[in-house]
This record gives sequence, structure tokens and C-alpha cells, in this order.
Amino acid sequence: MDNPQPKVQDWEVGWLAGMYDGEGSFMINHHQKRNNGRVYLEPYMMLYNTDIPTLNKAHDVLERMGLAHYVQHTSKSTGYRTAKGQKRVLWQIRIVGFKRCLPALIALTPYLTTRRPQAELLLHWVRGRLAMPINGKLRPPYTDDELALVKRLRAINRGLGSETTRWVPI
Repeated sequence: MDNPQPKVQDWEVGWLAGMYDGEGSFMINHHQKRNNGRVYLEPYMMLYNTDIPTLNKAHDVLERMGLAHYVQHTSKSTGYRTAKGQKRVLWQIRIVGFKRCLPALIALTPYLTTRRPQAELLLHWVRGRLAMPINGKLRPPYTDDELALVKRLRAINRGLGSETTRWVPI
């Protein structure tokens, strides 16, 4: 009999969502193909941290949830600079692409708090793009509504959107 991976507990999914709330981001990556000049937009979820045990736990939870992801790090020379000026290696867990982001967004969005508006916009955009028929290898060009959603997500991520409240010390 196979030995299935241990089941993920609700609190672990909540913990992972808390990591994304505090140390993560939900974005749409923009790149252009050299050979045809066509612009491609790609959903992107990133979790950043310098603490290896924390990233190992996040990786473990993602693995047991069956969510495809990449783990990458920067070198100390290009890494994160602490308040004391010390360089630390910055680790990243990346979930990239429509088919990878969709199940991750579905699983994590209900547990998110501060980054929920970004996740909901990204989830809406991903579902919309995946619902479009493919002509050959390509989906149809981006609609004005889709491009407006991309701009709205970028504005929220930059702290310019109406969904974001800036904290002001008392």
C-alpha cells in the first residue's frame, strides 16, 4: 500500500496564508517575446524570507497541499540588507503560471486578510483567462477590462488602490 503524504491541517493552510499576508505578494508579471514581440502577462505568487526553517515549513505545507512551486535564493552580494547593514540571503518561494496559481489562490484566498484584495483580483483574472478558448497555442488578446484589472492590482500593490489602508502611527 502506498504511503500518502500527511494531510494538511486547516491551521497549516492558515499559517501559510499568514506568511503570504506578511511576506508575500500577488502579481501579474509582464514580459515580451523576442521572436514575435507579443506581450505576455503571467500570474505570479511570491513568498520572501531570510529564515530557512520558516521557508522549509512553507515548502512542506505547499508540497503536502500538492501545489507546484519553485524555491530560489539570492546570493549574499545581492541579497537582503538588514537595518544594521548586514547582507543576508533572501529565499523566495514562487508559484508562477495560470495552472499553478489557480489551485494555490483557491486554497489560500479564504484564509488571507491583508492581501486578500490582491489575491481575489488575481484569482478573478486567472479564472477569466483560463475560461477563454485557445486558438492554436494562444489565448485571445487581452481585453480592456483585463488590462484595467492588471493596472488595479499594480496600484493596490504599490499602496495606491482604494483597498489599501495606510498605517499612520499615533
